[in-house]
Amino acid sequence: MATQPFPLDFPADIDRTAASIVVDQASGHPLGTGFYFLRPKYFVTAKHVVMDRTTGCVRDQLVLMQRGPDYPRVVECFVHPTLDLAVLEIDRPVCEIPLYPSHQRLAGHRGLRYWGYAPTRSNTETQEYQVLVVDVPSYSLEPLRERDDGCEQVLRFDTDFAETGHSGGPVLAVGGGVCAVIIEGHSGWARATEIQPLMSFVELRLESG
Repeated sequence: MATQPFPLDFPADIDRTAASIVVDQASGHPLGTGFYFLRPKYFVTAKHVVMDRTTGCVRDQLVLMQRGPDYPRVVECFVHPTLDLAVLEIDRPVCEIPLYPSHQRLAGHRGLRYWGYAPTRSNTETQEYQVLVVDVPSYSLEPLRERDDGCEQVLRFDTDFAETGHSGGPVLAVGGGVCAVIIEGHSGWARATEIQPLMSFVELRLESG
C-alpha cells in the first residue's frame, strides 16, 4: 500500500498531511477520504466510509494511508447519531497543523474547494492512488432538514470530478477552513453536510482534555 500522491495544485497554505485516504487494513481496500480536524489526534470522515454494513459498527482495522509501512491506526471516537459524520482518534498522528472550522456563508463567496480519493484515476495493482483537489465556483443550499437532535444543512454543487471515493473529504472556503464534509459524489455533482453539528462534540472533548 503506497502513500497517495497529491496534485501540484494542492493548496499551498494547507499542510499536505491534513487529508488522507482511509483504508481497511484487513482487506487493503481504500474506503474514502478524511482529514485531521482541530487537534492532531482527531480525524473526521463520513460515517458511511468507516461503517461495516454487516455489523453496523465502525470497522476495527482502519488505518490512514500515511507514513507507510507503519500506517497510523484510527479507532472510533464519535459517530453522529443522525448525520453522515464520524470522528476517529489516531494513535500516531502525522499531521501537525490540522484543519479548522469555517462557514461557507462567511468565506465561501470566493468559492469553495474540496479534495478526495479518486478510485477511477488510481491503480490498485501498482498501488498508485490519486487524490484530486477540485475548485467549486458556486454551490446551492438544499432545504434545511429537521433532525431529532438539530438541523442539517447540505451543500450541493456541480463538479466534473465527483466519485464515491471523495466521501469524507473536506470542503473548504477558499482562504478559510472546513465548511462541510462530502457525503455523496456522483458523475456531475456532489453533496456535503455542514461541519457545524460536530462542533459541540469536539469542543466538549477538548474541554475535558
